[in-house]
Amino acid sequence: MMAKKPKKKHPRSAGRGNPARNAAVPLNVYRAQRATAAMLPAFADWYAQGAGPSEEAALYLAVAADVAASYLELAGTAEVTAFEPEVLSRLVDTLEAADPVSMRAAMSAFHLYVDFLMETDAWTGSEVDLEVCHELLLDVEEEGDDVEQPVLAVPDIPEAEEAAYLATLPLIHQARALVEWIGAGKQLTASGSLRRKDIEGAAACVGVAARGSQAEPTGEADALVRGGVGLEVSHVRSVSSSDRIPRLVAVLDALKGAALVESTGTKIVPGRPVELDATDPAGLAVWRAFIGVYLWDTFFDSFSAQAWETLSLVQAPVLAAAASNKPVPVADVRSMLVKAIAADADDLDASGASGLAGMAFRDFESLAEVGLIELDSHVRVPRPVARSIMEALQDGFDFALDYPQGTGRGDDAEPARQGARARTSGGEAPQEIAPVYQLKIQLKRSKPPIWRRLEVAADLRLDQLHDAIQAAFDWDGSHLHVFTVGAWPGQNYGPIDEGLAGDGGIDETTVRLADVLTAVGGKFDYVYDFGDDWEHVITLEKILPAPSTGADQPPRCTGGRCMAPLEDSGGTWGWERMVEAANDPTHPEHREFREWLDLADGEMVDPKAFNQDDVNGLLRAVAAHW
Repeated sequence: MMAKKPKKKHPRSAGRGNPARNAAVPLNVYRAQRATAAMLPAFADWYAQGAGPSEEAALYLAVAADVAASYLELAGTAEVTAFEPEVLSRLVDTLEAADPVSMRAAMSAFHLYVDFLMETDAWTGSEVDLEVCHELLLDVEEEGDDVEQPVLAVPDIPEAEEAAYLATLPLIHQARALVEWIGAGKQLTASGSLRRKDIEGAAACVGVAARGSQAEPTGEADALVRGGVGLEVSHVRSVSSSDRIPRLVAVLDALKGAALVESTGTKIVPGRPVELDATDPAGLAVWRAFIGVYLWDTFFDSFSAQAWETLSLVQAPVLAAAASNKPVPVADVRSMLVKAIAADADDLDASGASGLAGMAFRDFESLAEVGLIELDSHVRVPRPVARSIMEALQDGFDFALDYPQGTGRGDDAEPARQGARARTSGGEAPQEIAPVYQLKIQLKRSKPPIWRRLEVAADLRLDQLHDAIQAAFDWDGSHLHVFTVGAWPGQNYGPIDEGLAGDGGIDETTVRLADVLTAVGGKFDYVYDFGDDWEHVITLEKILPAPSTGADQPPRCTGGRCMAPLEDSGGTWGWERMVEAANDPTHPEHREFREWLDLADGEMVDPKAFNQDDVNGLLRAVAAHW
């Protein structure tokens, strides 16, 4: 079995609080450090070829040496190029008892070292021991990935009350004003921005006094103030592009994400007409989705990908608690931000960490300005807004939601096979139309999360599900893939001609989705490209009624987030590095990656880009061949 590429973890977090540092006998520490130090040049070269920047190699190797020292103490040996699985398993148990989080970080660094020994032919133990050690370490890492998030109880609020409250939010007022201002449509520039003469009116809709540079005043701002938008026009700033107005960009992006407006390339036009009315549950769901997209664009995605993981460790739990009617003291939030930033940035002093934390807290204040949260001595979420925020957290952080009974979401559902008769492998029509599975397919270790929400027939074959995933992520199917159900080693399903049957795998064309997912909350894994290791977790979120005859049939995409990585870009870390380099003219690999990506002059990579209509077009194309 091919070794998987190591997970990307920051060396500072791997070393900080590492229980192996405190458990080693000094002689063993000396032996391990001496032996691994001699390997540093080779390890750094290997590390730079696929794992990360070479300057990080020494940090990872130091953590691996600490783990090796603890191993030597248990094993009573001085050998650091071969490890016995039984002793390694005992070491994992010992370190986990001391500190589970630090154990996983330390073992992730040690896994890098074991992979290095294997791929450079420096491993001196048996092939069997190598394989078992690799699988043990992989299992340890995946246990860390599978830690369950808390279950959030969605408040039981009548939809009429929820809709009435949402309609009063400043954010909704601004969005509706912008849709009304767009009217039948507004022209866009070649770069997709609003024309300068239109900036004043659009900005006024979202409460910003601005106009395009060299544009004549239109008086629209004054008219909107009289209409109750609440805009201060004592000072109107001049901007060169509508992209220079963050609030306007965020509201427009959220409207696009909820399909309330659409961009045709040369024009922005109204989308589906949806009222915020309790008599229209579908319309209420659209406005919840609008709030979710806005929350992501202005809050979770407001910092770089590098800072995303650090800040989200504070942002997500704070919003989850506040939405669960457990207000969080503002002083605690500020303190948590300072500590998180200081812990992840060794080169910052207390003043610098405090300054960055203040910038991060500004995002909470921005949410309060549009009514999504309340700020006094605590961070609070108004109860009618809680569901919208919880569903955004579910999409990005896999929080489980517990919906009130009878809401149409989260109710227990019977296994899909009870409501459908599967097609035969020859493609004959079913005697009954199968129920529909709502799946969330998320790329593991992507920061920010990259995911797609698909609705597919419960009786879909796994080879057809592979086709649908390829379309959803705009890949070309040129690499190997496998589905795995259950904890390691699990049951593999894949193409017979790719040799999986020889390893106990089952032909994917003989298995239906309803055979492996039988109830809401069920999960299994899908790996594409055994080199880049695009690992996905597939979760059954809902079981929907079978569509009526003649209705729009699945598959369809109903949501998603972020641009899917390109083929052969080196896994999640490689893709993040490629985007950073392509967009940064000062990066040493800037030119190389721009040429590889075939970018035109001035063209940038937008990692947040996602077009639901494009995905649905690709899904229709692949489904036509089923």
